[in-house]
Amino acid sequence: MKKIFFGALALTIFAEGCSEKILGNDKSSDERVKEETKTTFVSFRIDDIDFSQKQEIVLRNAVLLARKYNIVFDLGVIAGRFETNKNAAVFRIYEENSDIFEIVAHGLTHLNPVSPTRTGEFYDATKEESIPEDIQESHIREMKEIFKKHGLREAQEIFFVPWHAGDRKTIEIAERNGYRLITMSPLPDGSRELKLGNIFATSVFLDIVYWKRSFTGEEIQHYCQSFNLLLAGDYKSIEIVMHPYNFATPESSDELIGKLMDEVAKGSLIGRKIKFGFVSQSL
Repeated sequence: MKKIFFGALALTIFAEGCSEKILGNDKSSDERVKEETKTTFVSFRIDDIDFSQKQEIVLRNAVLLARKYNIVFDLGVIAGRFETNKNAAVFRIYEENSDIFEIVAHGLTHLNPVSPTRTGEFYDATKEESIPEDIQESHIREMKEIFKKHGLREAQEIFFVPWHAGDRKTIEIAERNGYRLITMSPLPDGSRELKLGNIFATSVFLDIVYWKRSFTGEEIQHYCQSFNLLLAGDYKSIEIVMHPYNFATPESSDELIGKLMDEVAKGSLIGRKIKFGFVSQSL
């Protein structure tokens, strides 16, 4: 079990239920009122990682922010690009900072397999139609095999779907291949969270604009407000999703992360406990 930290960039939040028995002062001593207290599990996530040379600065800046705020990052790794683009020196940054980094699956190619000019590897978000089941199956199987070959256990259990775009078949295929958690939106039944067999699916996340290299005060305020709305919901999980561009410099996301952590510190979740850590610690 890895250490739980007091912060976490895709921000994943998992809620656990715990019962407390409270004696009612105006009731007989035999009467007890059970009160449900929610514990919210939080972790940050950075998508589109392949450990190529150009991502060295991204990971080094992420390390600086992790150490500053005592937070951890789940890295959404694209398996095919990881296989072909991985730079040994860049990957060593992950290896030397395994206390703050965890690798999870983020697709095989991150490209639409029907037409590369359209969006979505597991669902055609441009035309709003499904990707054939056999193609989805082959991509998920090959994705998992790559992570298995490299001994990356969490990437064989946790799947952040590229572009957040999938359908019911995506969930079913991932579940058949041993995945236990999947993030995509929308979910097939219109809910925000869904348990299907042995897999938990969630569409509850705050998506930070992927191409932003800095954030204005107004933008940060907007994200904090959106974050609070999600925290106020009765969700088992919430994720805050970030990308490499958001770590172009050490300052790029510094204030944003700090302000998000301040929202938690303000005690905006009365009656709710918060835990921070890797996504895998929720399984």
